Order: sequence, then C-alpha cells, then structure tokens
Amino acid sequence: MNLSDLLPRHAIVPELASSDLPGVFTELATPIAAHHGLRLSEVTLAASQREALGSTAIGGGVAIPHGVHAGLAGIAASLGRSRAGISMPSPDGERVHIFVMLMRPPHATSAHLKTLARVSHVLGSSAQRTALLEAEDLAAIERWIAQTGR
Repeated sequence: MNLSDLLPRHAIVPELASSDLPGVFTELATPIAAHHGLRLSEVTLAASQREALGSTAIGGGVAIPHGVHAGLAGIAASLGRSRAGISMPSPDGERVHIFVMLMRPPHATSAHLKTLARVSHVLGSSAQRTALLEAEDLAAIERWIAQTGR
C-alpha cells in the first residue's frame, strides 16, 4: 500500500488546533467526511466509540484512531500533527503528537488490518516520526509521505 494514496493533500492537517481528544477527532474526521460525502458527526462518533473501548495510542507519540462507517467504499484516512502533543492514555505515558485516523466500511476488515500494520510500521521508526514532526509545512509533510510511503 502506498501512503501517498492513503493520505492525499486534502487529508493532511499540518498543525492540529485542538488541545483535547474530542477536538482532534473532529479535526481529523473533517477531511474524511468532506471528501467522502459523510456527516462529520458520524465519522467523529465512529472514532469516539472505538476509542471508548480502549486507547488507540501506540506509544512513541503516535495514535491511530479508527472506526467503521457504512458510507465508505474503502479505507479513508487523515493525518494530523500536534507539536504540543495531546494527553491521552498511551503505553509509554507520552503525549501524542502524530495522529492517523482510519475509517473503513464494514466489509473491509482485512484491508483495515493491512493499512493499520503499514501505518504502524512506518511510524514505529523514531527517525520517521522525527522527520514528520520536523517537517516545516504541508509541502514538507507531503514529501515525507511520498518518501516513506513506497
């Protein structure tokens, strides 16, 4: 899977404005809802319901919130970055700086797991996380995605 296909320009939030998790989920859900013609409240709710089952933070300052929406034909994603970090339960107790929201249709469990594994693998590298956090702007984030997403 190519991360450039998963995370096109419209799906990137270079600097999240929110300081809390509900706000972050709304910011991340916005490009998914807009691009796929979905209700923002439904996308946000899907992610929030999944989060209520357990934190999607994976450590290293990364979280991969996700959910299911019947209005999707395939996997949809967005990426957001918070230089200040967001407090949420994480395995290492660290604030989360990088968020990748994944939404899938009900029938795409296998594709979702492959996507989740790919994103986790890329962001599992400290060097990759640092490069993403140090990217100056949207264009630099797009270059990072293109370089890491092969």
